[in-house]
Amino acid sequence: MARKQKSIEEIDMEYKHKLRKIFHEYPALYYKYKEYLKNNTWDMAAYLLFDKYEEMKDPVAWMKRQEEYAEHEKHSKQLQAAHAARETQAELREWQLSRRDNAVQCPYCKSWDTDPISTASRVASVALVGVASGKIGKQFHCNKCGANF
Repeated sequence: MARKQKSIEEIDMEYKHKLRKIFHEYPALYYKYKEYLKNNTWDMAAYLLFDKYEEMKDPVAWMKRQEEYAEHEKHSKQLQAAHAARETQAELREWQLSRRDNAVQCPYCKSWDTDPISTASRVASVALVGVASGKIGKQFHCNKCGANF
């Protein structure tokens, strides 16, 4: 059996009927609805009012949702603070590395976290890999991107 589609007028009438019922049950929501109407269309204001009505019907559940939201916000701010601290530490480390004597900047990633390639390391690489060693003719190794230059 096919269901009959509701027309827009029928849906609007249902919304208006629900609104009248809410205003009868909670008269204070009428003023909230007027406030919502200042910034929204009537159907969006009605949607916001229905949400507010659900909050008033079950205040315990509403308070629980508010507490969960507050906990989520707190956790989010902690994560943002930790991320900012890590970025600051990385910038400080990079600045300290750039202040070293004979500091060399990586031409690829622009990091100052570089070390000279020792002769022993170069000899070991040539002994293991042979002429295809990536350290032949290179003087420095970048600890950030791993490039030899």
